[in-house]
Amino acid sequence: LGSSMLLFALYFIEFLLEEKFFNAVRRGGLRLVWSGSRLLSVEYCLYYVVIYWGLGILERTAAEELRQICLTTPSCRMHLRSGWLPYLVNTPNVNDFADIQWRDFRASLWLLLPVAGLLSALVRAATVFARSSGKQLHDVFLITLVRLIIGLGFLTYVHGAGATFHVLLIFTFHIVTQATAGTRFATPAVWGLALLAIAAKEPKWPLRRHITFGAIFGNDWSFLDHNEYQGEYDWAESVNLVVLRLVSYALDCHNAAVATQKCAASDESGGVVVHNPHVRYTSVLCATHALYAPLFLAGPTITFNDFAEQCALPKSPSMPVVWYILQLAVAMAILEMRTHICPCFALARSGVIGTLEPRLGCWAVFLTLRVMWLKFAVIWRIARAWALLDGIDPPENMHRALCNHFSVASFWKCWHASYNRWLVKYIYIPAGGRKQRIAATTLVFLFVALWHDVEAKLLVWGGLNAFFIAAEMLFTSVLQKQTASLASSQPWLYRQLCVCGGVTQIVLLMAVNMIGYSVGVGGISGFIAKAAGAGTETLWAVAATICILGAGVQVMLGIRDVEAAAQRSMASQCMPAQPVLVSPDPCSENAPCSKCD
Repeated sequence: LGSSMLLFALYFIEFLLEEKFFNAVRRGGLRLVWSGSRLLSVEYCLYYVVIYWGLGILERTAAEELRQICLTTPSCRMHLRSGWLPYLVNTPNVNDFADIQWRDFRASLWLLLPVAGLLSALVRAATVFARSSGKQLHDVFLITLVRLIIGLGFLTYVHGAGATFHVLLIFTFHIVTQATAGTRFATPAVWGLALLAIAAKEPKWPLRRHITFGAIFGNDWSFLDHNEYQGEYDWAESVNLVVLRLVSYALDCHNAAVATQKCAASDESGGVVVHNPHVRYTSVLCATHALYAPLFLAGPTITFNDFAEQCALPKSPSMPVVWYILQLAVAMAILEMRTHICPCFALARSGVIGTLEPRLGCWAVFLTLRVMWLKFAVIWRIARAWALLDGIDPPENMHRALCNHFSVASFWKCWHASYNRWLVKYIYIPAGGRKQRIAATTLVFLFVALWHDVEAKLLVWGGLNAFFIAAEMLFTSVLQKQTASLASSQPWLYRQLCVCGGVTQIVLLMAVNMIGYSVGVGGISGFIAKAAGAGTETLWAVAATICILGAGVQVMLGIRDVEAAAQRSMASQCMPAQPVLVSPDPCSENAPCSKCD
């Protein structure tokens, strides 16, 4: 009973890790939840019973079975280590260390956290000293220089001699950008360099073997290719994020040059501001942005214009830093609990997840996705918290909890949200945007698949996501026209239709992510074959899944009602002469795709 109640409680606590919902509850309290939604109604009590049965009792049972399977399978058990959280599970007390990214990051926290605090204090001290001079340009240059020195030091510690290749990449981009900005050669040159850099980091491709000190600088420098000179990680492991920043710098510079040319060619500008006067496209600012220490290894991704503007004119964070750090601490605690309760990473890495029966296989994939969400949320939020302490407010990467999505499109707007904004600005809109949604979305997911890793399963994953998003857009537009009157005349019935659509989208999301991040194309085919052969068991599992997911979608809709009520409350408290512009939910279907950082 205790474990089931814990899992049930964690389900609701994860919603409070969302910035928007947390702020709404923090300001309005239970009164807002009561008056602005039906979350505390009798009807929802039934949904909570279903969720407790599914995500409390059934999840606990599945987690215990999966844990025992891992403990009795040598290839899975080898990834487990002694745990430190007692009373969560039956003996033995073990922790899942199979995910290399989380294991290494977790092991480095004892050093990373104090260093982040000290470096943030150093930047703050430099800021106070610089602004005492009263010369703005001098202030900005000095603060930028301090951040650049810190970034170069961090880069050298992380990559050792391999940092040389990052420096060469940065200055190559800078030179090409300055030479082509404002011309028709800029965009193809920038994207050609970006794709070349992505290809260069792939170990399976021949280009990677030629990017060594020995191949470029001669045999006298080949000793720098040895592991003892390469720092904590190989230089190629961070190229992806650096390329995003460099593309942002190059295209922002090009767009500013084009806008300046158009303004100069016009007889009258009409008072239109061509670009932010605080943004300067210099080599120092380019390198500072590309090597910005808090966001270097993990993100979030901040565009060059946004970063440069904040260096000149810091903005207030969207949420108090103290509350943000508290949310981060809660997320870390939940992640530690979940890696103790069920060894999801070990099951996936050992390949055991592909041999499970359909019921346990689906639970394993669902639990793995939840732990993956927590892992990325913790890593990205630690990086963002460091940046906030440093005086930069990058975009939030995880706007909603994993169990708060019922749309494929909105899921990808909220998962790695800063990357989504980058894709919208630099690929989706230039490729046609809403006028060419299918083609633009396909191009986006093709780039995302190549950007992660050049693997067949990721290409299939990208193609399926593009297909399901296109299908979702089509069906949503058709159904909205057919049911427009139903929303006002029969709101309860309309809500149930929305729930049915949400359940369908969640199932599609789980299936697609199983292919991309877990079992691959062959694994999902095996899952379907096993499910078809299970007969009655499969039918009961499908029925239970629909009930649990349906209750979950009802809660998601209730949370959105609370957020909408909070927005209305904030708007009503403002004077008519000073209306509040309520920002749309960046994860909603109506989020303006044309908006960028």
